[in-house]
Amino acid sequence: MLTHAQTYLKLGKEVYGDPEKLESAKAILAERTTAFVKSQQHIMLLSDNGKIDLASDDVATRLGEAEERRKKAEKYLDEKKFKEAIDQLDVAIKLDPTNVFLRGDRALARLGQEKWESMEPAVLDAIQAVRLEPTSHEQHKLLQTVLNGMWILYDKRKLEGKSVEIDNDEIKRMFSRYVEAKEKELKESKGEPVDVKCLKITKEEGEKK
Repeated sequence: MLTHAQTYLKLGKEVYGDPEKLESAKAILAERTTAFVKSQQHIMLLSDNGKIDLASDDVATRLGEAEERRKKAEKYLDEKKFKEAIDQLDVAIKLDPTNVFLRGDRALARLGQEKWESMEPAVLDAIQAVRLEPTSHEQHKLLQTVLNGMWILYDKRKLEGKSVEIDNDEIKRMFSRYVEAKEKELKESKGEPVDVKCLKITKEEGEKK
C-alpha cells in the first residue's frame, strides 16, 4: 500500500508537464490527501508556471521509512518491548516530525516503561500531539491517559518516599493542575475522569526542551 506521500507524488507525476490537467490534478490531490496536505505541504510545490515540482521525491522516501519504523515500533509495543519501540519512534519522528501518530505511540511507549524519568517526556509527546491536532478528541484522550498514568506513579512514589521531581516548569504547572483536579474528583466521588481541555495547554507546553 502506498503511503499518503507516495500517492501524492504518484498523482503529481501523472499530470507533470501538462498545464491543461493542472486543475483536475489539484482537485484529485485535494480530495485524496486533504488531511496529509495540512501537515506536509512541502511534499509537492506548484511553481509559477503551473508545473509540478517533483524535486521533493526524497520527502516520500523519508516518510516511507518513518512508516516502516512505526510498524516495527507497534510490533515492539505489542510485545511490551518499550525501549526498542522508543528507539524506532525516535528515528521516525526525526523523519516525519508532524506525524501525530508517532508522537502518540512514543508517549504510550514511555508510559509503558512505568519509570518516573519517562513520565515527563511522555507528557511532552502527548502535549505535542494535542498541539498538532488541537480539535482531536483522540489526542486529548491520549493526554488524559498519560497524565493519569503519571499521577498513579506519582502517588505510589510519594507513599514510598521517592522523588517526584519534575524539571520542566510548564509540565510541573500542568501536572499540578491535573493533581488538583484529580484530588477534587476523588473527594467529590463522581468517578468521572478529568477533562484535560480544562487544563488550558499554553503555547510553550510541548515544545522541545
